[in-house]
Amino acid sequence: MKKRRARRTRAVLFGTAQRPRISVHKSNTHLYLQFIDDEAQKTVIGVSTAAKDLRTTKGKERATRLVETVLQKVKEKGITTAIFDRGSYRFHGTVKLIAEGLRKGGIRI
Repeated sequence: MKKRRARRTRAVLFGTAQRPRISVHKSNTHLYLQFIDDEAQKTVIGVSTAAKDLRTTKGKERATRLVETVLQKVKEKGITTAIFDRGSYRFHGTVKLIAEGLRKGGIRI
């Protein structure tokens, strides 16, 4: 069921070098964000809360710190627009917080 929902969501999404796909993954303990160029089949930027500086935080604070870290790397790469891929997750809670944080940081989704 979960794989089918993710496949349905990703069927219409395709990232390029100028407009990468932002993939969100949540495990029981960590959050993962990847900026993916589907044309080259390459991950442009990948960040997770498993990094040492983000391990100490919990919940929503962890998501906001992850977004701040991603925004720094995105500005270095010069990415201004992206496609948001929520995968099999509903657009609420942490996923919504990540999307809103990226929008406030200046990325057009």
